[in-house]
Amino acid sequence: MKTKCRNLLLLIIICMGCSESDNTFQGEDNRSEFFKPVDPKTEVNRFSRELNINGQNIEGEMPIATNMDNTIVSGFTTSASITNDNFLFLPVTFADENNVVEALVHIKNADNYWKIPVTPINNSTNLQIGIPSHVLNGTFIVDYLLKKSDGTTSQILETQVGIVSPESECSGFSFPTISGSDGLTVKTYTLPDIGAGNLTITYNTFTIPDRVDVRYNDQWVESTGDLLSEGEAPPVKECRSVSTGDGFIGTANSFELAFDTNISNKLDIYVSGCLNNGTQWTVTVSCPQNDVTSALWYEELPDCPCSLSEIPENNQTPGFDGRWSDSFCYQIFTDTYHYGAETEIRWIPTTQGAGQQCTYDSNGNLITSGIAAGSPDRRSPGGCFPNPEHTSLDVKPWESNNDSTIACIEYLKRWPSNQGNCGNSNPVNDINHITNLIGNMSCEEVTTLFQIGSSAENADFSIVPVELILYLSGQNKNTPTNLLEMLNAVANQLNCSNNDNEQCKVLEKAIKNLTS
Repeated sequence: MKTKCRNLLLLIIICMGCSESDNTFQGEDNRSEFFKPVDPKTEVNRFSRELNINGQNIEGEMPIATNMDNTIVSGFTTSASITNDNFLFLPVTFADENNVVEALVHIKNADNYWKIPVTPINNSTNLQIGIPSHVLNGTFIVDYLLKKSDGTTSQILETQVGIVSPESECSGFSFPTISGSDGLTVKTYTLPDIGAGNLTITYNTFTIPDRVDVRYNDQWVESTGDLLSEGEAPPVKECRSVSTGDGFIGTANSFELAFDTNISNKLDIYVSGCLNNGTQWTVTVSCPQNDVTSALWYEELPDCPCSLSEIPENNQTPGFDGRWSDSFCYQIFTDTYHYGAETEIRWIPTTQGAGQQCTYDSNGNLITSGIAAGSPDRRSPGGCFPNPEHTSLDVKPWESNNDSTIACIEYLKRWPSNQGNCGNSNPVNDINHITNLIGNMSCEEVTTLFQIGSSAENADFSIVPVELILYLSGQNKNTPTNLLEMLNAVANQLNCSNNDNEQCKVLEKAIKNLTS
């Protein structure tokens, strides 16, 4: 009896302790809904049902039509890669889009399939299959066919799909380079939590045109073609029918992307490889840099020797994994890209990454500023044949008339010449005193302006007055009162009213800068 009383008393005490105030689930439950992870390879039935598809899920095997027409489809992709929480696009092109009204999509070995309405555009469609966030990594096969209004179907198409993890490890200067061929490839990157910053997306589509689209914060933000609208899928094209107007291009270039990981740290790269011609492409995403450190990549490079006589004998700078080189290959381009320099050397990293460039005057002394000064490379050119990334990241912004062109004033800030800790200044073809004259000219255009005013190239001063030569060269940094008059006189001497060469275009810009 005593035992029963003790148990009853203990039960009363426990119940009294369970007051409402201890209930952690009072009010509205704001926890995220839990979805049990699903393996796309071993749980195909549930995986198929839980796909995010704008269509109807139907129980049973996908029906195989008896009236099959193998000529309906002219192109599709046999493999694809995607991350979860993303859309898989299956591109299909038609020989004739007339009367194609729907697609039947089936995950191989599943006991259900999907019926999806189709509205062809330009003899093609992109079947969209949403992969939920709770789907595990793995591979699966999609069987699908297209159906016309009269019941005729295409042959059964088959695409093998791999679900992979987002790329999140960035070592050195970039994430691992991705490459591919035809069809639509989607690569997702998880950016580190560093707040606001920027990164560079470098692509090379070689000679057979492909299209690249970039999505950040669930919005289309960059493209080699017209920017896609919300809800619009990247276009699919056969190689024989692509054009630059479609955004399919065969070239090397890059995008500069600003981001803020306080808003989103998910970045998606979509590459549409044209179909049926063996296309190839590569894409490299640089390591994200926040706004505090993004401009300081060049500070991780070795300092320039103060003179040519101070180049290390073994071409090595202690503490840096690379070598100094004065290869003749570099000298060929010195006068073009660093006008006024006599020679140059470069520090080449052992592994792909940023490099240093140093230029020298006729006395062998380091040039510390001006367009003749060396500029560090976000991607070292390496050997005699510059790699596409160097061209895209370092050369294109210097040149005129392309999507990457920036003002020379800005270029020299982003790619500042190294001072070498030499303790003295040695500017050659400096621009600080002519900023109003050059305005937003590219460095290539500024170089042309210096070439016009070079006393070495104008032995008789009948074309370019000595006063203008002294001003442009910086020997006299006071702006001449008759500067506009002198520029107009030079333009007349060069017959620019009847001439559209680069010199005349630059003079026209300079005159406009002074009069606007």
